[in-house]
Amino acid sequence: MQWLITLVFLILGIHVTLQSPDGWGYTDKHGPKTWEGICQLGTRQSPIDIVDDDTLEADLGPLEFIKYDHLYNATVTNNGHTIQVALKGQPLLSGGGLETNYQLDQMHFHWEAEHTINGYRDPLELHLVHYNKKYNNFTTALKHENSISVVAVLFEKSEVDNKHLQPIIDAAKQVSNWELKSKIDIDVQGTVLPTLFIPADRTMYYRYDGSLTTPTCQEIVTWFIMTEKLPVSVSQLHVLRNIKNNEGPVTSNFRPTQNRYHRKVYHHLQGYISSQQKILSNSVYIILIVFSNILVFL
Repeated sequence: MQWLITLVFLILGIHVTLQSPDGWGYTDKHGPKTWEGICQLGTRQSPIDIVDDDTLEADLGPLEFIKYDHLYNATVTNNGHTIQVALKGQPLLSGGGLETNYQLDQMHFHWEAEHTINGYRDPLELHLVHYNKKYNNFTTALKHENSISVVAVLFEKSEVDNKHLQPIIDAAKQVSNWELKSKIDIDVQGTVLPTLFIPADRTMYYRYDGSLTTPTCQEIVTWFIMTEKLPVSVSQLHVLRNIKNNEGPVTSNFRPTQNRYHRKVYHHLQGYISSQQKILSNSVYIILIVFSNILVFL
């Protein structure tokens, strides 16, 4: 039966390859408590709980999503941990205080969300993983400081399907059965428009320095968590929660929040003026008023 399904995939132009988990996961046996090295010992680990009252408001500049408005072919993969989407193109991320352009390597999902806001955990989080373009690829970038930038998008439950998410959900259904250990190419005239996975309001986001949320947890990531959320339906979540690996369905794949320690978390607000800037501005205004009054009496 499996050879027949594989033959059908090949006829449809769907590329099938072997995949298997690599010794870590989210169950008690292989879960986050068992991850070793910097995953346990690091002081810049991700994800974290973002508490609004503890953030620093600042205008870091807008995030710029370059070539995100192009249609791309993509490869959708069940890698035993998540559903991963790799685009056949080069969308770029810049702005937000980044010193250069970062190229999109892949995007993947966590159900439930990894980052929490004021202690609340959403049902889904999308990570758009970028690497500094001066490096040849993601693997090379992993060897360098501050070489990775991830945009996290949170999803909230909706009564209706998110139509923009549906092509990924449809592909996820086809790779959900771990017996196939499959990778599927979406190659129908370009079906993935990455800008649709970014909230329309891009003027507000959180930024902090952290790590990869999976082993080996390198502390080389600049995180951007978008403030606005996107919708996802219960039925779409059901598909993701039934993705299988060699241990059965991956019902959840999030790492618990980590200690923030003394890290600063910035809340970008476009046009924000700090208290110090306000004092300076007010002082200049007062000086101008006084000076103009003096001129009246002269």
